[in-house]
Amino acid sequence: MSTLAALAQGAARVHGARAVIAAIDARMGEVYWGAYRVAGDTGVMAPVLEEAVGAPEAVEWPGGTGWHGVGTGWEAHGERLEAMADGRLAANLGRALPDARDLLPLARAAWERGEAVDAAHALPVYLRDRVADKPRQR
Repeated sequence: MSTLAALAQGAARVHGARAVIAAIDARMGEVYWGAYRVAGDTGVMAPVLEEAVGAPEAVEWPGGTGWHGVGTGWEAHGERLEAMADGRLAANLGRALPDARDLLPLARAAWERGEAVDAAHALPVYLRDRVADKPRQR
């Protein structure tokens, strides 16, 4: 289950948001981000683009308006993210943390799509595999 998707689901539950750009501060001037919309009348957030990590200026904005920004990335890099929104941002909801109850509708939808895996085969997915390359000290 995606932390970014859980943030988006939380924005839907708490604020009634139907289109969300979730961003988590990734340090080093970057954000982990994902774009989500409520799928039909399910109330469940579905990804619109593949989740990614990069500079706030590299965040891809899907078409349409009414997007809501949520997460620690919006708190840390809100001005930079808002500058890239080009009028598509309805609200910057700011800092939010994932809530376990927001994973339940996402997990149920994944289960119904047949995406469940045995716990022994579950693996974490990292958007950034290498945090930093540091030169060796002599």
